[in-house]
Amino acid sequence: MLKNIFIKDKKKRKIFLKNYIKKQCLKSILYNENLPLQIRWQASVLQYKLKISISKLKKRCILTNRSHSTISNFKLSRIQLRKLVSSGLISGLTKSSW
Repeated sequence: MLKNIFIKDKKKRKIFLKNYIKKQCLKSILYNENLPLQIRWQASVLQYKLKISISKLKKRCILTNRSHSTISNFKLSRIQLRKLVSSGLISGLTKSSW
């Protein structure tokens, strides 16, 4: 079950990256005022047809593929981050104790 989720997530990210590059190109055409209005209109229509957005992607841990409580700076879940910090594998961070 978890492996299927990982494969689907990987596929979504691949499609998003491909469409993101297209969308950025169309956006630059759309905001270029030196181009004729007809070309800019066609670019806006094509940009609207690219459906996938970044909101459909979910942050996931790169080690365990866990989706809840993922620290975005490290792309790790809090559990894995704590393990790596306590073993000293991440420099600059220490496990705090009161």
